[in-house]
Amino acid sequence: MIRKGRYKLIHFFEDKWSELYDYHQDLNETNDLSQSRIREKQLMEKELFAWWKETEAALPLILMLFQKVKKQRGLKVAKAKEIKNDRGRK
Repeated sequence: MIRKGRYKLIHFFEDKWSELYDYHQDLNETNDLSQSRIREKQLMEKELFAWWKETEAALPLILMLFQKVKKQRGLKVAKAKEIKNDRGRK
C-alpha cells in the first residue's frame, strides 16, 4: 500500500492487481479508480515496486508459491475480487 497526495494504492500479491482510491472523497474505499486513473495507478505502482526493491522488503513469496502450486495441481485459486466479496465488499 502507498499513499501519495489524495490517492491510496493497494496492491494484491495474489494476482498482481492494484486498486486505487481517492481517500479525500472515498474513505470507505468503495470506488476503485484504477481503470479511470490509469496514469496515477501506474506511477504509484512504479514508486511502490522501486521502494520494495530499494528496501529489500520481505514480500509474501510463500503465498505466491502456494498459489502457483494450486494452479499446477488444477485447484481453484481465489482472485482478489473473490476474496473481497467473501468479506462483504464489492
